[in-house]
Amino acid sequence: MKNEHVCAIGFDVGSSSIKLLMVDGTGNILIEKNRDYSSLKQQGFHIWDEERKINASLLYEICIDMLKSSLSHQNEKPLVISFSGFGPSVVILDKYGNPLQYSLTYAYQGAENYVKQLGDDFQKRTGCLPSKSY
Repeated sequence: MKNEHVCAIGFDVGSSSIKLLMVDGTGNILIEKNRDYSSLKQQGFHIWDEERKINASLLYEICIDMLKSSLSHQNEKPLVISFSGFGPSVVILDKYGNPLQYSLTYAYQGAENYVKQLGDDFQKRTGCLPSKSY
C-alpha cells in the first residue's frame, strides 16, 4: 500500500497486566495500551487460578485482541512483534497446539510437590539445581 508505514510492536505480559507499545520507524510512540488483570476479573475473566496457574489461552486472546484493535486504527505494517514475559513458564499443548491445562509459571504454588518428585539426585543427573521457580 502506498500510505502504509512500518512499525514495531512490543508486548509485556506481566504478572498484573499486559502492555502493548507500538512505535514507528524513528521511535515515536504511536500507541500505548494496558489491560489490567484486575479489571478483567471484574468482567468475569480469571487469569490466575487458586494455585496461581495461568490461563494461557486467555492471555493469548487478550494479546490478539489488543493487536487487532491497534492495527485497525492505524495505517501501519508491523515489521516485528516482540513479547516479554514475567518469568519461566510451561504450557502443555496437544498435537494441534491447543493448551491442555493452564500455564505453570514461577508463581505456581503447587510446584513444590513436583520438585520433590524430581528426586534427590536431580542435580547430579542434570547439572541443574531443582527449584520451584522454574
